Amino acid sequence: SESESETLILDFLRQDGISATKPAIQKLVSATSGDVYLIRQISQHCLERVRVRPSSRLRSRDVDLIINRFLRKEVFQYAPLLEAIRLIEEDPDLLQGILLLLAEESVPRSALPLPLSPDLDPLYLTGVVEIFEQDRYRLQNLIYHQFLRQHFSPDRVGRVLAMAGRWESAIDYLETSIQQGSQDFSSDLLPATINSIYASQDLSQAAHFLRRGLSAAFGVVDSQIWLRFPQMDHLRSIGTVDLSRGSEGGNDQEIPISADLLEARAYRTQVPIRGQEDEDNVLRAIPLMVPGSQPIGVVTISEQLANQPQVDLRERDLQITGFLNQATRALNAVKLRRQELTLAGRVQASLLPDGPPVIPGWQIAATWKPARETSGDFYDFVPLPKGRIGIVVADVKGEFRP
Repeated sequence: SESESETLILDFLRQDGISATKPAIQKLVSATSGDVYLIRQISQHCLERVRVRPSSRLRSRDVDLIINRFLRKEVFQYAPLLEAIRLIEEDPDLLQGILLLLAEESVPRSALPLPLSPDLDPLYLTGVVEIFEQDRYRLQNLIYHQFLRQHFSPDRVGRVLAMAGRWESAIDYLETSIQQGSQDFSSDLLPATINSIYASQDLSQAAHFLRRGLSAAFGVVDSQIWLRFPQMDHLRSIGTVDLSRGSEGGNDQEIPISADLLEARAYRTQVPIRGQEDEDNVLRAIPLMVPGSQPIGVVTISEQLANQPQVDLRERDLQITGFLNQATRALNAVKLRRQELTLAGRVQASLLPDGPPVIPGWQIAATWKPARETSGDFYDFVPLPKGRIGIVVADVKGEFRP
């Protein structure tokens, strides 16, 4: 507790005959409360500072200097905090909890992503939080707060969440990092976006992440993905069409390949085409190319007109092209995977009976509704001797596991 921490600090100082002003004691308590080892280490630094001058009185300014020096140098070798960082970064829910505590002075337990079991509290086990008022959490002291805030910068959080597959939140933090001035988007944001596309459950989600990458990394105002599917003579929009202010395709969900529209022309010619401009934005359609084959579709992007040197614009266009080349491979992988799953679902459905048997005096009904294209569920009706019917119901466990 804070009172116990204050008592311990005073004992350390009095052992060497050191007195301290009330503000200095208050700062020491605020900075180290709840951590005996940290109290001992910071108090020792206070003793060393006071001993080298005639006055044996510890002042508030002394404490500020000692804390700042500790945060600049020694904190990176302080084992309890390093272990806490390891635990937090291994569990994205713990990380989300710490971020909430950094944003708020205290947080009720119900607002934290913690397990419901009263016997297991992984956040408390990190050693950096304390529980007060029965069900509220806060960080133990100022040194913990400042170190964790410094360590968990937006780019760091984004990388950790990306490794955990929390793509939406990861891109949020990496985008914030760019907005705060980080220029290292190519090594963090773009790979996270590409991986999020590969990991997408369906094409709509994949298109969503592609649009997020264009917006976050390149400042694209708006974008829309159009794909061509086998045996189709048109481009189909994926996700919500939100380019009515510029798209030549308007709000239609399909564009014929033969149409004299921006997207169709870009698809047929396989080269980017610049479209109409208004006072602020320009529209471009860029074919989504897979090496050695026809385009799989087109992305329409709406960008702000920029008064930048042509060299800078050319470099940006090359970066967008490189990103779209990788994103197209990922998008095509999701497309093929969905097609394979759809085919697998049809094959699986063909193994089911066409309908229930007709038995006088009985009414038999059956339905099969997989959550996705396929499932581990199966049923059948098996004729048995003497006019009997066997009913088989099966549920395969462990699907999607190698």
